[in-house]
Amino acid sequence: MSEITTQAAEWLVKLSADDAPPSPGELAEFEQWKLADARHARAVEKMQSLLGNLGSLPAQPVATTLHHAALSPRDDSTNWSQLAKMLCLVLVLLPTLWLTSPQHQRIALFADQHTGTGEWQTITLSDQSQISLSSRSAINVRFNDQQRVVELLQGEILVDVSKDTQRPFIVQTQQGQLTALGTRFTVQRAAQSTRLSVFESRVRATSNAAPGSERTSSEKVLTPGQRINLFAGHLGAVETFDTASTESAWQSHLLIIENQPLPAVLEQLTPHYAGHLHYNAEALQHIRVYAVLPLDDPGKALQLLSESTAIELSQWTPWWINISLVK
Repeated sequence: MSEITTQAAEWLVKLSADDAPPSPGELAEFEQWKLADARHARAVEKMQSLLGNLGSLPAQPVATTLHHAALSPRDDSTNWSQLAKMLCLVLVLLPTLWLTSPQHQRIALFADQHTGTGEWQTITLSDQSQISLSSRSAINVRFNDQQRVVELLQGEILVDVSKDTQRPFIVQTQQGQLTALGTRFTVQRAAQSTRLSVFESRVRATSNAAPGSERTSSEKVLTPGQRINLFAGHLGAVETFDTASTESAWQSHLLIIENQPLPAVLEQLTPHYAGHLHYNAEALQHIRVYAVLPLDDPGKALQLLSESTAIELSQWTPWWINISLVK
């Protein structure tokens, strides 16, 4: 649990004490703590949402609930007791819930911006740059007077950068960073790599040094129609692609596949499917795919794959599809 999340939990427990409802001074201090950092208020809102999902809180601002309880301690003593017990229960169960929840949900929980399964979203940042998030994507945004940094935690984003010569625009991932020398590009996170595709102007790709390695980071500047994979400690080879068709596919939520192994295709479909795709990657690795697949309809995409390759689909439940070689 992060320090901010811990502080938010401590505040809610403190303000929900059965034997000592909060004073006006404590409520004011709580509000001041939330205003000190936007992440504080978000942490409280997310914990309120968690409690609400467990059936303990109404969907109203926490401060309003707490203020009402402070004004009427005798009438709401039962509510304070229930809230305190539920908060303690959440604090006890949270580590287990955290470890057993899907990884993409854990990452998204405390991200500044994120999308759910099958959701696409375009946001405008404070500098008027625009970022489009694909399904199950998550970012953190850190702007200051020296630089504009967007941390891509998972998924894929299309970035349209607003010009600011005083503050470079940087997308950071675990494998390195992409510094915009122009305007428009996509960045995609995979398990062990980051893929940059440039549509307009130039982007400098810089890989992070591999942990424990004496090798320094490496960098390349890419131009329109070029893409590259970043790995920990090195950069892959520069590839070329058609910018017009690729950007059109993004806007239409289509996945263009050219001679990729089937497991790589399934990995890209997974964020768009509200369930589990079960398959043996090693057994399917030899199958190469050429296709245009609809990301908004992953069921149809899987059906197209089964019709064009030697695989069969078995849907055990509405949320579980088994993919195997044709017997």
